[in-house]
Amino acid sequence: MTVKKIIIPGFIASPLPFRLIKRSEKDNWSPSIEDINKHTYDYVRLHRVSGTMDIGLEKPYTLAVTFDGSFILPAIKKYEEITVAVDEFNNFFGCLLLGGIFTQAVDATFLQKCIVYKSYYFETRFPPINSFVELKNSFRHKHSSVKDNIILYKSDYILLTDLMDAYKNGKLHLDKIKNLSPSFLIKGTTAFINNSFAESLINNWLSIEQILDNIWQTKILKTIPSVSISGRNDFLKDNRTWTSAAKAEMLFQLNLIDSIIYNKISIARKARNYFVHTGENPSKSDAETAFISLFSLLSLVVSEFKTSTLFSELIETYKNLDPIKRNFYDKKKTEFKVEEVDVWLDAPIPPIPGSDKWEDAKYPYDLGFDFEK
Repeated sequence: MTVKKIIIPGFIASPLPFRLIKRSEKDNWSPSIEDINKHTYDYVRLHRVSGTMDIGLEKPYTLAVTFDGSFILPAIKKYEEITVAVDEFNNFFGCLLLGGIFTQAVDATFLQKCIVYKSYYFETRFPPINSFVELKNSFRHKHSSVKDNIILYKSDYILLTDLMDAYKNGKLHLDKIKNLSPSFLIKGTTAFINNSFAESLINNWLSIEQILDNIWQTKILKTIPSVSISGRNDFLKDNRTWTSAAKAEMLFQLNLIDSIIYNKISIARKARNYFVHTGENPSKSDAETAFISLFSLLSLVVSEFKTSTLFSELIETYKNLDPIKRNFYDKKKTEFKVEEVDVWLDAPIPPIPGSDKWEDAKYPYDLGFDFEK
């Protein structure tokens, strides 16, 4: 008698940053440098599902979370258009964002087809079309270079329970603003962190408009006096008359938003309009103003207008993830200490013409143009 092999087709998203997702602190991952160099690390573990999460899919389907930090959705009819699956992943990441765990937004290039076995191990199918996805595949298949493998040495990780808590807490916040799209929220934050300020401003402004509309619906339209005034209800629902600017002014007059938030919303709105009409990229300052305005409005709604600073620590945490600032603008000189280095790459970087180590007699090279001219 043979046991029937159960295989579930799915879509796997491999987002940045790279980090492991452990079932518990006992879920050990400690490859040695020899394992890294010789590709003798536990590649099987990188194919394992660490657990599943209920994100509101039709029963019995769930989201699978893998040990190597990827996420799998079942290949059901709902995701016949791959962009729907992309939105589902980004909505999930948007919940994580408000719960305190940042995972970058994905597009369709971050997805692959895969199969999940009854054993709760998975395999990817078809070549990836994204370099980071290919890198994760190469870790699983032991095809990566020794230089790339160092990522697997003392890897960052989070616990599955922490991931679940972050999703639960983030979803509780988002459930209070039904018309807010978590997908736009994570896209705007990802773009801001990566210094794509135009994309950040556009996505974050869309979220700001959604929250303003939510406040308008709950605090204005639902509190209309029962006095019968012809056309008043339709008038207040007319978004052509009640633009975001007009709504913000009214909410300010009603003391639902203070002058600081109102001023930031106005700056963000003008920056967004200027970008739309001129095509000139917004400044980091304008993008940051929209970013802060968004989380301040979120805080007001979530806290039932008690505070605008509920997400202040998260804002600072996410701002500090900026890799561009760290690589190009930070002026602090870090002292290099040899004793703090764990491992060295035993492979010299080859010299190029013009460097101190280049030997002119080594072989001729073509400059390509007359430098003097």
